[in-house]
Amino acid sequence: MNKAAGKGGRIIFTKGILINTIMKDGKDLLEFAMEAHGGFARWNSFNSLTTHVNIGGVTWGLKQQDGIINNTWFQMRLHEQWASFLEFKAKGHRSVFQPQRVAVYDDAGEVISELGSPRDSFLNHTLTTPWNELQMVYFASYAMWT
Repeated sequence: MNKAAGKGGRIIFTKGILINTIMKDGKDLLEFAMEAHGGFARWNSFNSLTTHVNIGGVTWGLKQQDGIINNTWFQMRLHEQWASFLEFKAKGHRSVFQPQRVAVYDDAGEVISELGSPRDSFLNHTLTTPWNELQMVYFASYAMWT
């Protein structure tokens, strides 16, 4: 990747494409990226995304949640803050993330466990404070959705 200084930003030349990153509020780059993938009308034609995930790393062990979201499916809505790990910890169970609540449901739709105001549950935590599974769902879902 070659870089050349630009007034108030930089010019990036990568993979044969010249991108001017001198933008106001990032709009030009966003528009460039969206148009390269079909535009806003195409984006708005979709409501959700489902993907297979295998999420690991040192954080999960440190928080005593290692392996819970390895080899599972994740679904999110694109136009509202909502996400779900499918087959969460057991066949037929799923988590549901919303900004003010996380919950785990069984295959009949009954609530197994839930946590209101999940962000507040991290108050006074340190690096080594263990999480419960609902805190893990909140953290991972929030990170994946954003």
